Amino acid sequence: MIPSDAHRPDGKSGQRTWHEADSSSERPYDFERVHGGPCSTLVAMLHSLAASRPDSTAVSFWARGEVSQNLSYQGLWQQACAAAHELQTNGLTSGDRILLALGTSPDFLAQLFGAMLAGGVPVPLAPPSSVRTDSIESFSDDLYRVATDCSAGIAVLDRRLVPLMPDIAGTNRTALRLLPVPARYEGPAKAELATPQADDTALIQYTSGSTRFPKGVELTHHNLLSNVAAIEQALGRRPDDVTVSWLPLYHDMGLIGTLLTSLYAAVPVVLLTPSAFAKHPLRWLQTITKTRGTISAAPNFAFSYLLSRLNSEILQGLELQQLRVILNGAEPIDVALIEAFETRLAPAGMQPGTVLPVYGLAESALAVAFGEPGRRKVEHLDTAKLESEQLAEPTDPCRRCRTLVSVGQPVPTQKVRIVDQAGNPLAERHIGEIIVRGPSVMKAYVNDPAATAKVLRDGWLYTGDLGYMTDGSLYITGRKRDIIIRHGRNHYPEDYETNVGAIEGVHHGGVAVFGIDIAADVQLVILAETQRRDSDQRRWLERKIREGLAAFNQIPIHEVLLLARGTLPRTTSGKVKRQTCRQAYLAGAFAP
Repeated sequence: MIPSDAHRPDGKSGQRTWHEADSSSERPYDFERVHGGPCSTLVAMLHSLAASRPDSTAVSFWARGEVSQNLSYQGLWQQACAAAHELQTNGLTSGDRILLALGTSPDFLAQLFGAMLAGGVPVPLAPPSSVRTDSIESFSDDLYRVATDCSAGIAVLDRRLVPLMPDIAGTNRTALRLLPVPARYEGPAKAELATPQADDTALIQYTSGSTRFPKGVELTHHNLLSNVAAIEQALGRRPDDVTVSWLPLYHDMGLIGTLLTSLYAAVPVVLLTPSAFAKHPLRWLQTITKTRGTISAAPNFAFSYLLSRLNSEILQGLELQQLRVILNGAEPIDVALIEAFETRLAPAGMQPGTVLPVYGLAESALAVAFGEPGRRKVEHLDTAKLESEQLAEPTDPCRRCRTLVSVGQPVPTQKVRIVDQAGNPLAERHIGEIIVRGPSVMKAYVNDPAATAKVLRDGWLYTGDLGYMTDGSLYITGRKRDIIIRHGRNHYPEDYETNVGAIEGVHHGGVAVFGIDIAADVQLVILAETQRRDSDQRRWLERKIREGLAAFNQIPIHEVLLLARGTLPRTTSGKVKRQTCRQAYLAGAFAP
């Protein structure tokens, strides 16, 4: 069934083996069967949609609580063609990498598909957070560092930003042309449109950099279409679905999980800017209400952010009974938080299980495993067994146990295996590295064959994430590089961070815990963000943190450092960068 303008968002389990899980369906993307047109690349997909449903709404941009612009499939295609012509005129040739540092806007979409139609490879990046001098300078450094890393020669920026960029003459930076987006896209262009192949690189997506410097991930058209098709099948898309998202389009969950998946499924997508959510978080839920949104996505911090702002009067104006799924990934999933969020919004119609735990990473385009909508599996694990034997043994809920939620089963076409350090498959409930295989796995890290060979082995992607499987479901326990090892036991920083984050006065999601070597032993450093400034209150809070970990912790605490909100470095998806925090702490960069 084809969605009609009546749905315009303008305000008007299969069997699994004991050590490996894979999709019960191996069929590839089937856009042609569903939509009646060929589709082996993203540009072919857009062209087919523009031809088959030219006037249907593809994307709606919302601002200040109402629609600011609707973009049809035909309109998006025409703007992309015009952008391709403009880029070719400015020297973009086949295979060139082009940086797109643009916010959530029609310009981003036009330049994304325009770069592909011109034969180029788009590289989405975060624009500067403000036009302050320090922000522009920091952005400029990041821009040229990425340009050097991926050999890009052109960057497209907001036209108001280009004049503010610092003068780079005389530096040893790579040559980089800064192009402002055009003021308008003039109808159908006479560009020599490229015809990329399925195995050609479609875009370069930079990792979040949670444990290392971000790496550029080369993804082919086949990688991306395989992944969005898998997401579409896992979600069971419906003809009346509407996606609502405020996630940034330079991040994989925003770009692939919401935008490209919605385009593939011919489902309208409503976009708010990340800054709109930051300033007025309730607009997200209000927009879902107005557009009858059924699918959305958010990381943990969004739920805690909203919980502090909800009251009975606001709830009376929300209607969320049609909301089927809020994808929850990008960081360790806090079960108590999402349950509290659903309970608080139950009077507005939100159903239990709406928040859906998922798992993915940039190196696999995005999605690896999805939970089952409406059903959440939670386990309480014996911490001693987890730390000493790397075994996930269930126990009764208690303060010392570890609570984990399943991120589901592999999405269609993906295979998941848990292995030991030698790459041998492990039995159920044994903790090991998660490895992934399937058509969504990346082509390579850009310009880095050594790093590529390290993670791609015999067709398997070694993720660096730790976890276990049971009954075909995957559970994430942490990152290999973040594990704190003391006296032969593995300690997971997430456990400490959860306990500290639950203490009154500590900013939820604003905690970093890591180990350092002191006198031939390992000791903990705890960095915690707080808004409390009074010295007595801060001493009380530090004491509560130490007392709170006294019964739980088996590692000496070297220091508890209280920091202002927003101090800890984070990835684009909101995760605290523990390794960056550790390096900064050792360098003396943090001040109370």
